[in-house]
Amino acid sequence: MKHPFFVVSLPRSRSCWLSTFLSYQTAAISRTCGHDLLVHSKSIADFREQVALVDGTCETAIIEGWKVMKDIWPKSRVVVIHRDLASIVESCRKQGLEPNLEQLIERREMLDMLAAAPGVKNYNFADLDSPEVCKEIFEFCLKLEFDVNWWSLLQGKNIQINMPMRMQEIQANYSTLRALRLEVLAASAKLGSSQCLGLN
Repeated sequence: MKHPFFVVSLPRSRSCWLSTFLSYQTAAISRTCGHDLLVHSKSIADFREQVALVDGTCETAIIEGWKVMKDIWPKSRVVVIHRDLASIVESCRKQGLEPNLEQLIERREMLDMLAAAPGVKNYNFADLDSPEVCKEIFEFCLKLEFDVNWWSLLQGKNIQINMPMRMQEIQANYSTLRALRLEVLAASAKLGSSQCLGLN
């Protein structure tokens, strides 16, 4: 079984940039990183099939199902990116979105639980401008030697999703995504306490 990597964060935490950074291609090497594959999935099984097609993925919606992720891929390499909620809210509002603060707080608590799991690497959003931090993430996720030229090419680029298009997709697929969320929550509940996944 392939052991993918996962970069998990709350929204507005440079997940799209990281997905591009971790999609690394040369004449001899090919690594592909997905982005928010869960948002485009119909079920957990569908998500597993999509993950099987890439080397890893950057996910902002998976946090409610982090126990399921760890259960399916126990040997996966996981990176958590932390960003303070005030900055996330401000960034959302710049995109014309008014986030649900209560939901953000709940998801941050879940993110902190995942962050405490054994073997998970933790980094702050602000540190993504550091070549040393990006080197650590690159080598941990891809198991390749860091290519500073690749980082230099991307370092100054503002890479983001098309937010209006994403919101249209979510609205159009609302019933499917709601059913997926319920499936994920049910699967998480069956896993019980976090102790089953190696947490205290």
